[in-house]
Amino acid sequence: MGLVAGIDLYDRNQFLTPQWPAVLAMFFLGGALGFAPALWLSRLAFGRRRRIARTMGATLVAALATHLALAALFALEYRFYYSHWHAPAFTIVWGFQFAFTTLSAAYQFTVISFSIYGFPGAAIFLGFGLWFGRSSH
Repeated sequence: MGLVAGIDLYDRNQFLTPQWPAVLAMFFLGGALGFAPALWLSRLAFGRRRRIARTMGATLVAALATHLALAALFALEYRFYYSHWHAPAFTIVWGFQFAFTTLSAAYQFTVISFSIYGFPGAAIFLGFGLWFGRSSH
């Protein structure tokens, strides 16, 4: 996913954004954090299915697990930024602020990520699915 973000950043503005290392690191970390759950869930749900079901199922699970890991990292970044203006921790108001900040960050990342993933992301997810479909018995 770091490679996917790098391709997108280069395509959009040739790395002229000053935060490009942080963006690449976040996407790399999100992809790394999504890999193990994707592999485990794919084995659990599709391990004994036919090859095409393993491939397609693992592709979908990899995309969802990676996206959820990246959305969680994005939500943590949002939470860190907006925490300066939030109520004291563990109050009712803080709970609402925490929930809605997290949900809005996840929604915003979901909308933004479709243009970032594009063809390279789909190819990586399909590659994971093909690898999983071939390697599982």
